[in-house]
Amino acid sequence: MLDFENTMLINNLNYQSMNLKLLVVVLLLSPLSMMGQQTKVGVRAGLDFVSVFGPKETNETNPFSTGFHFGINVSRYLNNNFGIRAELVYQQKGFRKEYKGTGYYPIKVDDSLFFEEGNLDYVLEVSNAYVSLPITFHIQPIRQIEFFAGLSANFLINPVGSGIVDYTSNVNPEDIFFRQTLGYSYNSDTAGGINTSTISPQVFIGDDIVTVPGSVGAYYLFDETDKLFSFRRFDISAVVGTQIYVNKSFYIGVRGEYGLTDLTRDEFDVSLENISSTGGLQLNSDKDHQFALELSVGFRF
Repeated sequence: MLDFENTMLINNLNYQSMNLKLLVVVLLLSPLSMMGQQTKVGVRAGLDFVSVFGPKETNETNPFSTGFHFGINVSRYLNNNFGIRAELVYQQKGFRKEYKGTGYYPIKVDDSLFFEEGNLDYVLEVSNAYVSLPITFHIQPIRQIEFFAGLSANFLINPVGSGIVDYTSNVNPEDIFFRQTLGYSYNSDTAGGINTSTISPQVFIGDDIVTVPGSVGAYYLFDETDKLFSFRRFDISAVVGTQIYVNKSFYIGVRGEYGLTDLTRDEFDVSLENISSTGGLQLNSDKDHQFALELSVGFRF
């Protein structure tokens, strides 16, 4: 009888142990079985409207510039109302700088810069391409609407700029006036670099005739040969926005991104309004924060 009871007890323990193992396996496999329901892959693309926020010179404006974006994303929904999304996005986030009024635009004379107050009409359109990695937290109170907020790490890969300058001296308007085009390749331009141009205007400075390059590069006014770069190569931005779902897969979204770091490097942020106390380039030490308003259409699968 004792052997029979021991046998029954052992069998019962083995049965419970097997059930416990089975329960553990089921618990471990449950998240995997739900993966298809809780994880969504998506794509989105759209337009960017970008400007720069921060201190401006008296005659400076920064109207919105347009760009585009496209990317892929993976969302992990912890329940029906809350989720986390990671994205890989290509973004074109440039800006436009306009200056119209009294200011200074230096003229190179041999190895020095000549400054004279004049009337300046300056337009620069910058196109900065980024690879961005946004991480956002999502709340979906109802099926049709989703709100989100988070941070984005942005890596600058291809900054270029183009523009035009019209300058007329206030002191010697008949001798010093010219038009110059700006063709900037921030990654490759060299100190003192000029671009090929069919027209190089000439001006009178005193009794000397000085040729002004018809087109210049990003670092034409600088002499240093290393560490030439006008912008921060890495930026962190805050992200907030909403998405409206037309159906389970297709949505329309709007988001705002505000750069948390200074966009420009102070050593290349040249003032057009003032010259330094020593009569040279005046460099601005203000903080320029990039703001982008994004309109997107997307799908999630």
